[in-house]
Amino acid sequence: MASSPSARTKVFVSYSREDSEDLERLRTHLARYVRENRVDLWDDTKLQPGAKRQAEIQQAIQQARVAILLISADFLASDFIAFNELPPLLAAAESEGVIILPVLLKPCNYQDTALEAFEFVNPSRIPLSAMNKTQYEATWAHVTKIIANSSTTPFPTQLSSPGTSEATGTPLSGSDQQPSQTFHPTSPKRKNLSRRTLLIAGATTVVTGFAVISRFVLFAKPLPPAKPPPVGTRLNTFEDTGGIRALTWSPDGRFIATANDDSLVPVWDTGDTNAKEPLYTYGEHTNHVEGVSWSPDGKYIVSGSADGTARIWNAQSGKTRYIYHGHTEIDVGARHPWVNRVQWSPDGTKIVSCDQTSSDSLTASVQVWSAEEANMGEKLVTYSEHKNGVYAVAWSPNNKYIASVGYDGVFRVWEAVPPNGNTIIALSGSSPRWLFAVTWSPDGKQVVFGGNDYTVWQVNLADGSPIPLYTLPTQQGLGIRDIAWSHTGNSIAVSTNKQGIHIIQAQTGILVQKIDRPDEDMSITDISALGWSPTHTRIASGNGGSAPYLVQLWQAPEK
Repeated sequence: MASSPSARTKVFVSYSREDSEDLERLRTHLARYVRENRVDLWDDTKLQPGAKRQAEIQQAIQQARVAILLISADFLASDFIAFNELPPLLAAAESEGVIILPVLLKPCNYQDTALEAFEFVNPSRIPLSAMNKTQYEATWAHVTKIIANSSTTPFPTQLSSPGTSEATGTPLSGSDQQPSQTFHPTSPKRKNLSRRTLLIAGATTVVTGFAVISRFVLFAKPLPPAKPPPVGTRLNTFEDTGGIRALTWSPDGRFIATANDDSLVPVWDTGDTNAKEPLYTYGEHTNHVEGVSWSPDGKYIVSGSADGTARIWNAQSGKTRYIYHGHTEIDVGARHPWVNRVQWSPDGTKIVSCDQTSSDSLTASVQVWSAEEANMGEKLVTYSEHKNGVYAVAWSPNNKYIASVGYDGVFRVWEAVPPNGNTIIALSGSSPRWLFAVTWSPDGKQVVFGGNDYTVWQVNLADGSPIPLYTLPTQQGLGIRDIAWSHTGNSIAVSTNKQGIHIIQAQTGILVQKIDRPDEDMSITDISALGWSPTHTRIASGNGGSAPYLVQLWQAPEK
């Protein structure tokens, strides 16, 4: 039986126990309002010993005026939340106008759940874990303001006609008029979901000298998305401080970190179109930075440098977490090798890093080491089949294999098994050949690589056969510098020295779009770094060579 509007006074928090730290921060922001009896906050920490947990929670939900959902992978994994908390909350949003406030704590795959239909509190849906401290606190302050404003606003009694089924946010099974349908995090989103029942409180509009306070905004059915600009359109530009050797996207597709030859690693907010400066800059390396990679959970960044170290640091604060010295332990004569590329494993438990020595006759190494707290920095594998220098490495999506290329002109795929790895494929070309780029297809069945022979080679993992997928129109410059495969698997972006960016079809090698180097834009002279956004809508590039050093965003193919 539905509660009467007057009976709904509580602010109910649905969360996973794994996210208790974020809950405590929310409670701190709301503490003053709770003390002043302006907010009646309820979460399961209110349960007393011996209380009937499910009955108490259901009673609190029946009295909820506002529901705050603290969303993370742990939240989505919780059967109790999926079957006992979300169904009545979303049904109450439909029938009684309960306010649903989703807060995205950490990157997770909520997009294919009913939660996708709701407007999140986070600006641009940036997870709290990817924010700096000021942004993190500002988001909780915004949540607090919404809740405080809602406490003094008349409660709406009905948002839709009886029998309508839009905007419940729950997958339908049976009659659309059943309010107690089961919500499950893995259920597909209904195509006709709208945001009609979403209420956002505390919206303030200033109109010609006086403020109009609109505490509840009722969203109509969303308009069709705007048509994206043509492929290759430049969307944004950030001027960097040094030549860019590599770049990495944050998992949510909002931020970019660049590895620079001035020993710095700036972090850029791609959502700020007017940004003139990076959000912050990591400056603990003592020589040029060659590689950078964002952890899959968005919390940390690893960077590799010519100072011989790889460093793990906090993506929010920039504070160093761990310094890896495994490459400086190798005896190569007069000087230690420098660290070229670094990459986090897809499961986030390991890091691969490669080095470059001072002589063609010396062995270069690829090292796999632990990124887990219990054995941080423990060297797991040392692969020593390359000579001189390994320029690029890439993990397979299933975490089992690593592909590596370098100055010896050999492409290798090997199993990342202790202690020395196990070579699966080794392909060498005409000499001299330098290879600069390698990446896997999203399904892990193919690898592409390229270098100064001006050709993108595709290798099928099943048989190890190389196919010349695409060759640059002219043999100008150093050839191919970087390669990025789209997350949809349909397109490949190729960066070049002196020939701009080429976007090709992944299976046919047909050129889709070429982003040329206009005479007045010397920043596309040497595109040494390339990255496809996790949302697959944008391509980021960075140039080395000569100034100006720019991070540029380009429109990617839709599919």
